[in-house]
Amino acid sequence: MEMKYADGAFMVYDVTNKESMERVENYWIPTFKNVNNNVSMVFVANKRDLKEGDYDDFLESKYHSPYIFASAKTGKNINFVFEEMGKMLAKPHYYNKKRLFVPGKLSPNEAYNLIASSFINSIGSKDPAIPILMHECRKHNIEKTNKRGLNVLIEKLSEIEKGFLDNYTVKKNIAERKGITEKI
Repeated sequence: MEMKYADGAFMVYDVTNKESMERVENYWIPTFKNVNNNVSMVFVANKRDLKEGDYDDFLESKYHSPYIFASAKTGKNINFVFEEMGKMLAKPHYYNKKRLFVPGKLSPNEAYNLIASSFINSIGSKDPAIPILMHECRKHNIEKTNKRGLNVLIEKLSEIEKGFLDNYTVKKNIAERKGITEKI
């Protein structure tokens, strides 16, 4: 394998197999980073047609790289995977460390997980962010299963962020998260 001259790498794993993601984390990423520390990565969560449910942003958060749901079987988002890598390689400055990549339609649960991921990035850690998310949902009786409930959550999270982020960033986060709910 000739990785030394690679500008980009697709880190593809099977969402139905946790060991597949662990192999990407424990073998492929270190292998690439040891040979070429400047490689741009796009994480591809393959077999999305076989599994709905939780969004795990661990790799995206840790490596500040796009995370895209795809299905090789159905072809869903395959073109998007290549488009994102192309953008990344053509304009590295285009990618902000906290940008979310949201192709195609989303279930309300997937949208909630992306909004939660955005908030976790905003806070900087899952430890304080997850209890805050849970508290806000309970306190305001927010239904995470519909667009209206998720938009209420977005507003409540922005009120919290106003305490530690500048107005521009808060507005950017609101716009990004509302963009997610538009994909439902």
